[in-house]
Amino acid sequence: MLAEKVEAQEDFNQALHGGSKYFQGCFFARPSIVAGGAIAASKLNILNLISEVHRPDLVHAHVENIINRSSTPFSSSGIRA
Repeated sequence: MLAEKVEAQEDFNQALHGGSKYFQGCFFARPSIVAGGAIAASKLNILNLISEVHRPDLVHAHVENIINRSSTPFSSSGIRA
């Protein structure tokens, strides 16, 4: 069983005595902000393509548009939409 929102020693002890074997919460590690940068346009296009092809209401024209506006290798490798 997983104990969530374990934020203090008391929470941990209570969850442990309650039978939990897995624990999650700020008591173990405080959240931290991860610095990030901008996503390269080529990687963003790949992410957009992956997102689009996994849609249940897939529209082939949208996939074609993503491929056509991309500067990544899949647009010049002979793959046609």
